[in-house]
Amino acid sequence: MQLLIDQQRLAKALQIVGRIVPRRPVTPIVSAVVIEAEDGWVYLRATDLQSTAQFRLEASVHAPGSVAVLARTLSSVVSTLTDGDVVLSQSGSGESLRLTSGAAAFRLQTLDASDVFPPPVPQGDEDAVIETDHLIDLISRTTFCAVDSEEHSPFAGVYVSASDGALTMAATDSYQLAHYRLPAVIRPGRPQGDPPLEAVLPTAPLNAFAKALQSFGGGEAAVSWTARTVHFTSGSVAWSVRRLDVQYPNLSRFTGPLAGVRVEVDRDRLIEGVKQVSSIADDASRRSLCLTVDNDRLHLFTAEQELGEAQIVIALAGDHPRRRVWLDAKRLLSALRAQPSAQVALYLSEPLAPVAVAPADESVQFRAILMPLRLPAAESEAV
Repeated sequence: MQLLIDQQRLAKALQIVGRIVPRRPVTPIVSAVVIEAEDGWVYLRATDLQSTAQFRLEASVHAPGSVAVLARTLSSVVSTLTDGDVVLSQSGSGESLRLTSGAAAFRLQTLDASDVFPPPVPQGDEDAVIETDHLIDLISRTTFCAVDSEEHSPFAGVYVSASDGALTMAATDSYQLAHYRLPAVIRPGRPQGDPPLEAVLPTAPLNAFAKALQSFGGGEAAVSWTARTVHFTSGSVAWSVRRLDVQYPNLSRFTGPLAGVRVEVDRDRLIEGVKQVSSIADDASRRSLCLTVDNDRLHLFTAEQELGEAQIVIALAGDHPRRRVWLDAKRLLSALRAQPSAQVALYLSEPLAPVAVAPADESVQFRAILMPLRLPAAESEAV
């Protein structure tokens, strides 16, 4: 194998590959990146045995072939090189990869990936097509409350489904939930009896894929479901993610019409207020925040016995019935930052009922649901 490739594109792809390669691999080959060169293209593949990342980059290929080297070592070397072209060439014995750029030259040991490494990510037969920017938006605004470990939540991962002209993603850690729908083209005429287009996927590979899309994605992304994996392709990047054996809860109770007192407020103003009030707590366990709606005012309040009290009042448009709820300040901040609109609506009902945070524009199908905190009655009347 011998090829010539742009240093910046190679460095960027290897940087993203590093998000997939595990730091403590179950077998050494999982630490590798496979490089395959053919007909003007070079393919990079990496895996953690749960997901597989694949990049296709333009290159001047003088001799086709494939080789596997330690991903983080190659990434570290390429990132130190100056802009320009990099020459990669495999030794005649196949036991090393030579890398040259300008006056710099490196020789890296190769690995045998033939028996363990997953095959290339399949493409074609897409079940759904969505704008790439929309897919990035879906991932970034739902994974903030997802967990990967079933030890921390019985609902690990991110729920992904396609139906009724939309791609939906949802995630929960049992204390908060994010749910987002954006338009997509669903393949018509699926055979009757085929399983629904839904799966629960691990969070980390989805976040890495969103990062890859920003640099290597095309205008549209295709999604296809199989019995064990979900495949994503867009532009020069393809991702294959193994499904988790997790049964997600019925989300219909959280996706219907929102109930309670509707309070519209500027998102950035509310974020600023929550940050200011919760700053009085200097410990992770001290982050309870009281929200009280009273006529045309929204009160944000917290009290720490050893530190003091903090309160901010935000003016509201119109009068509202009095409502009060205690929330986790950190989770509220995450839900507000994930909002796709500058003007948000809070839906408040009973003190122990879930609180919904959604765009004030009801046509935007995003919402975050927060479970309230249970505090003693005397403390809950602190305002």
